[in-house]
Amino acid sequence: MRLLDGTRVLAWQDASESPLARFLRDLGAAVERLDTPLRAQDLATADILLEHLGLTRIEETGLSRARIEAANVISLFCTGTFRWRNIAVSSG
Repeated sequence: MRLLDGTRVLAWQDASESPLARFLRDLGAAVERLDTPLRAQDLATADILLEHLGLTRIEETGLSRARIEAANVISLFCTGTFRWRNIAVSSG
């Protein structure tokens, strides 16, 4: 058993190829790549959203920041920033 077994990560576009996606896989998470615009249904079954856009461009995924936050999913930005609901923390 690994730390993130049973965790579903939705990786939007090339975020699925990032070092963070590989690290989450190594911890046991199931990382699924999505190339189409995000839908609320996509987030409903995800635990983590992995994207490469950041807050200023998040709507390019197809959903607004508010919709993503309302889904109660952890959103990870591939350069080391993570957001959960209205909290933003950067590691660098």
